[in-house]
Amino acid sequence: MLLSRAKRLLVLVGSWDFYEFQLTDVTSELHPRWHWKNAMAQLKDDFKLKRAVMVAARYPADDSDAAVAAN
Repeated sequence: MLLSRAKRLLVLVGSWDFYEFQLTDVTSELHPRWHWKNAMAQLKDDFKLKRAVMVAARYPADDSDAAVAAN
């Protein structure tokens, strides 16, 4: 996950499904990840209200010449 915040721009890079999965067991305000659950809820609202944009990842086709590096 990568999280960057400038004065007017928040950039969150990662898998939305992964973030949601990590928060499935968060049901109490006492949970250590409760603040992330609130942040995700705020982002969902912002997507609906067009105050935020989710950009889907695009992966090269299997037959393309694009190089994909893996560690």
